[in-house]
Amino acid sequence: MAAFNRVMNGLFDLICLPFRGMPPLVGLTVISLLCGVLLLLLFKYTSPQQAIARVKNRLWGDLHEIRLFKDDFGVISRAIGRLMKENGLYLACCSVALLPMIVVVLPVLFQLDARYGYDPLAPGERVVMNVILAAGHDPVAEEVALALPEGVLLEAGPVRVPATRELVYRLRVAEAGEHEIGVAVGGETYTKRVDAVPGLSSVSPARFNSSRTLDALMFPAEPPWPAEAAIEAITLTHRRAAMLGMDGDIFPWLIIFCVVGLAFGFALKGVFKVNL
Repeated sequence: MAAFNRVMNGLFDLICLPFRGMPPLVGLTVISLLCGVLLLLLFKYTSPQQAIARVKNRLWGDLHEIRLFKDDFGVISRAIGRLMKENGLYLACCSVALLPMIVVVLPVLFQLDARYGYDPLAPGERVVMNVILAAGHDPVAEEVALALPEGVLLEAGPVRVPATRELVYRLRVAEAGEHEIGVAVGGETYTKRVDAVPGLSSVSPARFNSSRTLDALMFPAEPPWPAEAAIEAITLTHRRAAMLGMDGDIFPWLIIFCVVGLAFGFALKGVFKVNL
């Protein structure tokens, strides 16, 4: 997982490099366009294109039959039956490409979320940090030491929550910068980035050990700790980024990505000769 995230981070750092310093919407729109074309081609080469074309022709024929013989109940009934059957065949043909598209799309979405889904912290901003210990570690009995850089101050905590193996801290960002917090448990120190740089290439609201594979994939900005690490996760309460007047909690970057990608995909399907 660490190696995969490293490759994807490097790839997207390169892709996003030309858009550094520009409004986020510019880079997101261009990347959405490129992804729309990529997925269009992926659909073309992983789906049975000839079968889709035949089924679509039959669907159009049935629809025209219903329109021409709208007063003949028997003809309409048979045409509707064929429509239902052929619609199922159409969905089956399209679903062949579903798995390859999911495999490609999910890592892309996780990378875009790290870059466009969160606002970096601002000087003076307060943030809650949750340190979740691994199974077998008691947050009350365990000695946990916090090492803070000059740009981050401790305001409260830790509050120890045995039921969830958590220690909760309230921090305040004193100055802009890419800071690094150290959390020492059992003789080992585990670090967590605190992103307080406007226009940073990616934001890391959470870091996990590799036993939480999906979480480590969903938050790729920092490499996971080993599975045997004494800390399972460290999370920070970053704000979700707003775009085009849309609240960050509704994932505006994802709405823009889907709308732009689908629009360009449908607009270019004739150019690339793709049956959708």
